[in-house]
Amino acid sequence: MYLDVDGELGTAELIAALQTLGATCHVPVLDDNRLRFAPFGDTTTWSPNRYGILEPDGTGSGFVLVEGAELDLVFVPAVAVDVRGNRVGMGAGWYDRTFAGSSTGPSDAGPTLVGFVHDEQLVDTIEPSAWDVAMHAVVTPTRLLHCSD
Repeated sequence: MYLDVDGELGTAELIAALQTLGATCHVPVLDDNRLRFAPFGDTTTWSPNRYGILEPDGTGSGFVLVEGAELDLVFVPAVAVDVRGNRVGMGAGWYDRTFAGSSTGPSDAGPTLVGFVHDEQLVDTIEPSAWDVAMHAVVTPTRLLHCSD
């Protein structure tokens, strides 16, 4: 999961619903040149990272960072996603670097990657770069789209 910023599709209700179902939610933490993920809950303490996005600060008990490949399902923010799962992010490549080895397309093993965007961010076509990692699905407020080549 991610904590929404700058007009991204809100995640608070989804996080609450997943936690009600017993899911352990993790949020990204900047670690060297990739993301790792930390569980969080009501007692988590937060600090802004270099982009001003809140991350668990690691001072609480049970703080353990996990690799992206260890997660089952990852909701990914995007500027735009197309119907094939090609995604444009904010340009720093964090999600692409993190998931390049574990999931490079809709049929590959690894966590299920879900683009989580506003309806108007779902577009017909995005030409991916060689390093881009495709989403397996896209969720908008009105649609669920399973992506394929």
